[in-house]
Amino acid sequence: MKPTIKDIAAKTGFSIATVSRVLAKKQGTYSDKTQERILKVAKDLGYRKNTLAMELVKKKTDVIAVIVNVTPTNFSSGIIDGIQQRATEIGLQVIILYAGNRNTELQHQAIVTALERTVSGILLMAIEPDKADLQLLTESKTPFCFDQSSR
Repeated sequence: MKPTIKDIAAKTGFSIATVSRVLAKKQGTYSDKTQERILKVAKDLGYRKNTLAMELVKKKTDVIAVIVNVTPTNFSSGIIDGIQQRATEIGLQVIILYAGNRNTELQHQAIVTALERTVSGILLMAIEPDKADLQLLTESKTPFCFDQSSR
């Protein structure tokens, strides 16, 4: 079983709240000695933060989904690099989902996967959502963007 904040608290003798603040890097609320002890125990136990649990508590996520289609261009990787760079600058993570080569089934599956992941937004790259997928995206209330000029 994966170690939790409770395990670290029990092993260090610090409260769960203190362990949480240290792991969240909320500086100014604990001493350097406390931080050092908690981080050492976390490392020794093999602790990894549970992103899903944090997202549930915060009721938001710091992840955007990029859904890509096969693009026969040599600049698509540059676009993805730019998306990743900007996301990093503003504190977001990026997941990339592949939608095949104009495959409506894979495209739908990628959209559903992104929505099930509870992402902050969805970028559709070289994707033309059909009516059903457009309705699914709209009803989800998740912000999304795609190039409508080709429609």
